[in-house]
Amino acid sequence: MTERIRFLAGETFRVLGCHGVSRIDFIIDDDTKEIFVNEINTIPGSLSFYLWEATGLSFDALMDTLVKLALKRKREQGQKTVSYDQNIFSLSGGVKGGVKGGIKK
Repeated sequence: MTERIRFLAGETFRVLGCHGVSRIDFIIDDDTKEIFVNEINTIPGSLSFYLWEATGLSFDALMDTLVKLALKRKREQGQKTVSYDQNIFSLSGGVKGGVKGGIKK
């Protein structure tokens, strides 16, 4: 059950496009043992550093990792190239001074 909850937490974080630290709360049906994602808290109190202690990651190391990840994400966003599948000038009826409806402006 622990592994399933870890998997669901990671998938919830990924599908929602989250970054940084979040806390994801679950509900477990006692009868069926079915696991439900209840909510995601994207700004958990004190970054929930106490939850990371079990992994061996100190608060200082957590902060260093978060800053490095944020800087990496910012660099990667700056390197993205956007392309369009169609002529974007034609979407608004053409460019200024062009022919529209057969009549030259």
